[in-house]
Amino acid sequence: MVSPGKMISRIYWCTQAYMEKKLGIYGIGSGEVAILMTLHKEDALTQGEIAEKIHVDKATVSREVRKLLRNGYLERKRDEKDRRRHIISLSPEGRKIIPEIKKVLLEWKKILLHGFSKEERAFIMKAIEKMEQNAIKAMEAMK
Repeated sequence: MVSPGKMISRIYWCTQAYMEKKLGIYGIGSGEVAILMTLHKEDALTQGEIAEKIHVDKATVSREVRKLLRNGYLERKRDEKDRRRHIISLSPEGRKIIPEIKKVLLEWKKILLHGFSKEERAFIMKAIEKMEQNAIKAMEAMK
């Protein structure tokens, strides 16, 4: 019997490859998608806040943010309230690419959920969300 972790890992790696193939022409890798979509939803955040929201370490966010800044998708400004902090937000170019990212994400979701009934889709999404929360709680408990 294959473990849930192994199946999730396979889906994760397929997702990475799909995103790279579809968004690579824009210089966007799978790691940057979460940052761009988070900033689309939240508007402006510090790198630490981004790391918390997408549940990755600050070093990873820092590396991905640098790449997105270089490619013109993000802007970085000093926080006027605390000059030591930098606020990251989408640039006009970043805002323009969001519809394409959404399109690719929707395509992938359709691929993953193909052949499932509406009820099965709802159950799967709820079950995966619960598994995600369990994983996050376990990792937080280890801090």
